[in-house]
Amino acid sequence: MRRVPRDELPRLGFWSYAIHGEGEYVVDVERGSAAERGGLEPGDIVVELNHHPLNCRGEWSRRLAEAHAGTGEVTLSIRVARTGGIVSRRFSLPARGFPRC
Repeated sequence: MRRVPRDELPRLGFWSYAIHGEGEYVVDVERGSAAERGGLEPGDIVVELNHHPLNCRGEWSRRLAEAHAGTGEVTLSIRVARTGGIVSRRFSLPARGFPRC
């Protein structure tokens, strides 16, 4: 699969950064976005994308590109900051041209 530049990847409407061995730490969530509708909040950690652990830097982009090239659906496993529990949320990826944050 060709490498997809980060700015061409679909966006769910949240900003994050990778924490090695943990996942993608959610810094902010865009109002009205798929991420907000899916219940993501700042402080949550996305630990898996389509049942693949997000343990290292770059893993989010790689797995998101695979999902976009495949079914266009993603299932995120999220460690909820408020409770510490893990929840699963399913998203349909927006098509290219989705408004960027």
